[in-house]
Amino acid sequence: MKGRRRRNDTSKGYYPSKNVSEALLMVVSMSVLLSVVSASFQLSSGGVQKSVDMHRYHRGWGGVGRTMPSSSLYLSQDGGTNSEGGGLMLSNLSKSSLVESAFAALSDEDQYDAVLTGLCAKLLDNPLEGGDDNDTTLQDPLQLLQEMNARNILASPRSTMALIDVAVKVEDPRVMAAILSAAIANGAVRRYGSLQSDISPVPLNVKKKQDRLQKLADVPSDNRAEEVASAVSVSGLLGVCFLWNAVESLFGTNHPNDFGSDDYSWITTLVSSTSVSSIVITTVVTVFVLDNFFDVLRTGSQFLLESKAMPDSVRDRNWVLPSKDAMPLGLGSGKITGTVVAGLGRLVNVDTERECECEAAALFCAYSLGLPCFAFRPNALEAAVLMVESVQPPSAQDGKFGSALDPLWSSMGLLKVLIWLMAPVAMESSKHAQLQASDPREGSGFLQRLEQKSQLLLDASGSSSNSSSNNNNDNVISDLLRSDNPESQQEAQDLIKWAYAEADLMLRNNKPTITALTERLIGGAATVGDCIAVIEEW
Repeated sequence: MKGRRRRNDTSKGYYPSKNVSEALLMVVSMSVLLSVVSASFQLSSGGVQKSVDMHRYHRGWGGVGRTMPSSSLYLSQDGGTNSEGGGLMLSNLSKSSLVESAFAALSDEDQYDAVLTGLCAKLLDNPLEGGDDNDTTLQDPLQLLQEMNARNILASPRSTMALIDVAVKVEDPRVMAAILSAAIANGAVRRYGSLQSDISPVPLNVKKKQDRLQKLADVPSDNRAEEVASAVSVSGLLGVCFLWNAVESLFGTNHPNDFGSDDYSWITTLVSSTSVSSIVITTVVTVFVLDNFFDVLRTGSQFLLESKAMPDSVRDRNWVLPSKDAMPLGLGSGKITGTVVAGLGRLVNVDTERECECEAAALFCAYSLGLPCFAFRPNALEAAVLMVESVQPPSAQDGKFGSALDPLWSSMGLLKVLIWLMAPVAMESSKHAQLQASDPREGSGFLQRLEQKSQLLLDASGSSSNSSSNNNNDNVISDLLRSDNPESQQEAQDLIKWAYAEADLMLRNNKPTITALTERLIGGAATVGDCIAVIEEW
């Protein structure tokens, strides 16, 4: 290796090392020299001093020469150790952690906000499957909020939103009512139940009630079961026919003449030239044309018969289409094809904005009327469960959640629940002719479920209160729920119509809030807490 210079060559300034002992002696001598120079430099230096705790020198992290990370960094202006706290310093980790020091520096409001938000975040991350254990778990945030109320500490919008989302996740009206009651006492929530006084109750005077009912718009009708069934039937029939025609065109079919007579030759000719599937398709198209263009066809036939170009033999037969009333199955009115087209629209059309509008209307009405049930799509079953649970006496297992839910077994309570159910219908009918995202049958379905549970509700309501007003409400509602009585059925329909009108009026008076809620829901990631923030204008 003559062409390469060795690293121990003296011409490059390196000390030669003839043996290992000499090299070790050299390293030790250099280390001692550097230690002496460093010590003298530290003793003589002044001004800003940076010192690392030497007691943290140890051998654990890769041997001698590595130090533990330390937060004891002193910045001094006079060259001292800053033990008097004259400069900026972070607390020693041996006495308190950095998190504890930072938390102690926060105000009481920020400390409570951080703890409450953290508790709610932990509960949101952990799955809640329902049951009494969830009530016990949610007592910690509720107790913390009550402690904030005792100390007059206002909860922040962030922690209140998280708390509402946790209560919604439990799906228990009693828990939701308790959380919102504590939030109202705290002052964080101001608009929950704020529109209850704007409701116009059904007057006891029959004349006044009938006068207003005559001025109100009728509840939109809905026949989605028949529409969907018709659309599925026609679509399936046409699909099978087109498939059969495709198979016939590929493989071909033979129709031998088995009649043995010329009198029936036209039948075999018809069958051989036109399959049954083609006949069905032609019939469907003919019905569609007659049902939608009947007036045009009838006017055109009359015009042709009256024209001079028409032969007298044809004119004398008077081949004119009959009137609509004489047509079978209501052909010419557009009812048949309208039903099919409406059903196809329900099956194919997906309007996200329309669905979000209905969800926003239901959520706004429930919150503004003080109903602790924030379902985006209310239904009769959930409304009946809310009504039953509101009159159940609190049990020992309910704890602090039992007495917060106000009873709804009254005329006003029944009207509030119906307004909540009819809010999506009122919202959708104000913008669209056909209802797709909402169902007007939920109101009558709710009353039917209450009729099934009427005895249970009467017993529970009687055990909770024995006042004369409560007995009057029991009598009014029990008479209303008697489906075997025609007068009761009419009263129920009038009540649903009244609730529909009240919901429509409430939504129209709060249109900007509904629009903001709809925009928030269209995003697809909004929670109930986010929607409440829109209503509360946080």
